[in-house]
Amino acid sequence: MFDVTTHILVIDDEQEEFFLLKEILDDLPPDTRDFYELEFAESIPMAMEKIANGRWDLFIVDYRLGVDNGVDFVLKAQAAGVAVPALLVTGHDEIDLPEEAQLQMELGMLRFLHKSEMNWNTLSATIRDLVPQRLRVLVIDDDEDSLLILRDNLKDVGLIQFVVDQVHSLTEARVLLAKQDWDIVILDYLLRGEHGSELVTDITQMQTQPFLLISSGSEMAQKDEAFQLITAHGHAAFFPKSNFEQRDLSKYLLGASRLARRVERRYRLHDAGQFSPAGAGAARR
Repeated sequence: MFDVTTHILVIDDEQEEFFLLKEILDDLPPDTRDFYELEFAESIPMAMEKIANGRWDLFIVDYRLGVDNGVDFVLKAQAAGVAVPALLVTGHDEIDLPEEAQLQMELGMLRFLHKSEMNWNTLSATIRDLVPQRLRVLVIDDDEDSLLILRDNLKDVGLIQFVVDQVHSLTEARVLLAKQDWDIVILDYLLRGEHGSELVTDITQMQTQPFLLISSGSEMAQKDEAFQLITAHGHAAFFPKSNFEQRDLSKYLLGASRLARRVERRYRLHDAGQFSPAGAGAARR
């Protein structure tokens, strides 16, 4: 499923440029900073070795790499079948690009950024263009106000775009769950006389299982055996409706999706919207 961490390989023959990027990211709020992992390569041969042994979402490449240049690396990576977008950083105002590199720019796989413009605003805008990341969220709730509050909370969270759909009944939900994969399902406990826990079996039997967030204004939801079972396996949690308007909800959804899948640890809801470990050991689902 979806991993919201952006894995970035920085290729530069001067490590100071790598530290500059790290400083830019380190100045971000923790809830945004954690979505980036940077690794360094000081030459094209070292970078080629790293891309053969890892999964990358973005290359940030200095245009000048000793006797080579960053365009050479981008074209070598493409020739090796590594279709990863690249951001070339340069201090030059004009660059002659080979035809192959011009094609990569037209395809949206290559961008240039002048070193004088290297700050978080320009960097984030460029990353957003090169590495579009989306979380698909299905809201199962018959209250339209809940959807409006959720959409407002999810605006401009890091570099993640939330794509949100809503249904009002379990019947409608089953149709959408069968049609496509979802990263997060927000399920109200009570839906026009139906109990949301009736959908737990459908969700746990999906080949690609979304993270389930159970929203409720009633303590009865936490006593429901079906909900207790799925939360015990670390792939679902409760979020009180009384806290639905809090901005912590958006951070919680990001943490839920990223940590429940990528780290595969068991988490519990703590202090309305914060993740904390529910045990010292890791729990496989």
